[in-house]
Amino acid sequence: MIELERSRNLNLINEFEVKQLQIIKDFIKDSPNALTRDNKTAHITVSAWVLNPTLNKVLMAHHNIYNSWAWLGGHADGNHDLGQVAISEAMEETGIKDICFLSDDWIAIDILPVQLHFKNNQLVDFHLHFNFTFAFIADDKQQVIPKLDENKAVKWIALNEIEQVVKEKEMIPIYHKLIKRVLKLRNRA
Repeated sequence: MIELERSRNLNLINEFEVKQLQIIKDFIKDSPNALTRDNKTAHITVSAWVLNPTLNKVLMAHHNIYNSWAWLGGHADGNHDLGQVAISEAMEETGIKDICFLSDDWIAIDILPVQLHFKNNQLVDFHLHFNFTFAFIADDKQQVIPKLDENKAVKWIALNEIEQVVKEKEMIPIYHKLIKRVLKLRNRA
């Protein structure tokens, strides 16, 4: 099953995330399909926070559903190796080929509400994403290619411009948290 207790980065998370982690662990214990979208209440997702080597830009996609610049990621879809899911999603959504983990473990967890919406002409009910974020480094000189069925565009965005380009204002505190975590990780190395 998912390795939630063995993360070397548990010392990064705050008290609120510790409580969220317990909720997620309890849910996984009681829900054998927590890793798949078959669970209509909540399921596991991952995000990829991809930074350039100088840590001053993040690779983001302009998301079709939310009409906003956003982190990369997707659903676990049954895969227990969440880090591999995150790296695959980042590559698939952006076309980048050369990417490496900044840390082998997830660096943040968030319980994110997903509002009622349409995807592929199908109504998707309100549900929760139990999200694990992984940090990566990639060269910002690589060619990026949007995955048009999911995003309109992909580009490197300066960290100090996130507030200007992100329309989902509830995501800005999460992005700021990730910036701080990545800097902590880099300083520990």
